[in-house]
Parts: sequence; structure tokens; C-alpha cells
Amino acid sequence: MPQQLGIPSDPKRGSISAVRRLLRPDNEEGRRRARLELRASMFATSTRRSNDSRVKLWTEICEAHGLAPFPVSCESLETVGGILRLSNYRSAPNSLAAACSHNSVLGYALTEVEKACLVRVKRALLRGLGAPRRARPVNPSELRAVYQNARGPQEQRRAYSYILGSWFLLRGAELCNLKLEDISVDRDGRRVELCVSSSKTDIQAVGITREHGCTCTAGTGELGRDLCPARAAGMLLRMREIEGATAGDYLVVDAVGQPIRKAVLREWIRRDMEMAGIHRPTAFSMHSLRRGGCQMLARAGFDHSQIRASGRWSKNSSCVDLYIEEALLVLSPSFAGAVLQAEERLLEVRGGRYRMGPSSHPTGGGATDLEAHPRFESERGIQTATAERTSDEAAR
Repeated sequence: MPQQLGIPSDPKRGSISAVRRLLRPDNEEGRRRARLELRASMFATSTRRSNDSRVKLWTEICEAHGLAPFPVSCESLETVGGILRLSNYRSAPNSLAAACSHNSVLGYALTEVEKACLVRVKRALLRGLGAPRRARPVNPSELRAVYQNARGPQEQRRAYSYILGSWFLLRGAELCNLKLEDISVDRDGRRVELCVSSSKTDIQAVGITREHGCTCTAGTGELGRDLCPARAAGMLLRMREIEGATAGDYLVVDAVGQPIRKAVLREWIRRDMEMAGIHRPTAFSMHSLRRGGCQMLARAGFDHSQIRASGRWSKNSSCVDLYIEEALLVLSPSFAGAVLQAEERLLEVRGGRYRMGPSSHPTGGGATDLEAHPRFESERGIQTATAERTSDEAAR
């Protein structure tokens, strides 16, 4: 059975013997490996792969134009930036940032002139770029449709993983990296705890635990049973235990028991949505689960701080605002009616005094007709002045 979560692991302890072993004159290879591992740990795995790809493209473009990739120069910044802009690379500013970061790793520093050039090039790359294409958030109806359409064990496994990912606001890599030991369901199946052992926002790999309760008897009928986080977690654990998996094995696997890569699971979620009859399935990605989960919480009335904590964002992060913006506006068709109803209630409490409001009109009253409206007063003044000027000119 999975271990109980919430217990911090023992911190790593320093070893003076390891230091002295690396300091031996004949251990140059060990010191080289230590430097490489240090550099590899400067970024999360997914970020490092993206940066490596961007630096590779930067180098390819520079060499094709007879430019030295490093140190970075104004000419290389403008050349690479211009080519990426005409090629519709939305990530062009990130490519320049990756190149400049690698430039620093190689021991080079940008001059003040090159820094100013970088600012200008990035500004040009952002001009007219348009809104980013965000993953379409999944909603409870779509999750349920996928669950009800799941027939075989693999389809059911994926449906349960989508449900779990939505409730716990998991990133794609976090869902794919879950192990049996990261999940605990109590004996009665009334509560599930899930530990994200490491993520790009938890660089120390301290591990963050979140929990959800069972919704099977929450008064939501079949919807509560179908989308119950505790039930989904319990079913995933049971399926893996039947397959002989142990605590250290991955939770979400393919038909032969191998862990599923994020890119593969992204294609599966699109296919599962399509098979369930969901419109525009290609708009979904693994991040649809995290976005959808945030919006479900926002529609239910949970505030920013609760959603931010559930999603494991830092206290100062404003990223959550981008995730819940659509949910905050879901009732916008009723906003105008709600405002006018509030105005009517204020009139009942304050009477005509609230309707009239403070006024500087000579009569002391509010503007009750068109003639008293400031805009019409201005127009009448203009017309009068024009008529007087015309009369004077005629007299002359």
C-alpha cells in the first residue's frame, strides 16, 4: 500500500569524504561531472530542454549567416530576431533570452550597447504579436463525457487520471511523474492526499501535499460519483496494484506498464475528447486540466488565495489571474441586470435623494431633462456663439 504522505523526508547531509574524493588530483573527471550536474540543475528539466533547443537554433542561424554565435553581438541579435519574426516564432524573445543566458555561462557579458539593442529587438518582436494561444480549459461536463465513454482499462485509466489532474491542478509533467507512493486514500475512501514530490516551482523538492474529499455523497448525484477525486485515485491505485506495481512505480502508465510521456498523453487527451464527442478536441492539451481545475474552483466561489494555494503558486504570483479570468466573467450576461437591481434597492433605501445626487445646477436640482444635461448645455452655448458671430459679420 502507498505510504502515508505529509511526512518530510530526511534532508541530504554533507559528506566531507566526498569532497576530499573529488579534490584528488587524479579525479578531474569527477570535478568535470560535478560542474555539468550543477549546470543541469540550474533549470527545471522541461525548461532546460527548451533552452537547449533555442540555443541550438540560435547557433544554426548565426552560422548560416557567417556570424559567430558567441559572444552575442548586436548583429547576431538583429539577424536572429528578424528571421524568427518573419517565421512567426512567438517564442522569439525567449530564444534571445536563452542565447544571452548561454552567453553568460560561456563567460561573456553584454555591453551597454548590446543590452540596449536587445531591448529594441525584443520590443520589435512583441509588436503586433497578438494574444497567446492558451490551452482550452476542461470543464466537468467534458470530464464526465470522457469518463462515461471509457470502455477498456486503458481508457478508464486515462479518464481517472484526467479527473485527478483537474482536481489537484496538476501540470502535465507532474501528472506523468506521479508514483503510487505519492497518493494515499484513507480506509473508508473518504479522503485522498496527493503529494507533488517536485515541480518547477519547488526547486528544493520539498514536496507539497494537497487533499480532497469524496464527492460521491455530496448531494450532487451521479456527477459527484463520476468525478469523485477520492474514487478516481482509489481506482488508479487498485489497477496498478493488480498489475503488480509497487510504491516506487509510476501511477499513469501505458498498456505495457511503461510511464507515459507528456507529449504522448497530450495526444491521448485530444483523442479521448474527440471520441467523447467534444467539439474542437485539438484545442486541449495537458495544461487544460490545470486551467480547468482553477476555473471550477473560481466558479464555485473560492477566492484567489485559496486557488493560488491549491495550485501551489507562490504568494506573490499573479499567474492565477490568467487562469481564472474566464471563470470570473462566466456570469457577465447577468452583470447589467444585477447592477440595475442594486440601483433599485438603493433607491428604495435612499429615495429620490439618491436618484438626484449632488448637483451644481443653478436650480439646485438634478438634471431632469435634456436641456439641463451638461452636453446639451455645451452644444447650446456653441450654437449661440456661432449665431452671434455670424450676425456681427453680417453687420460689418
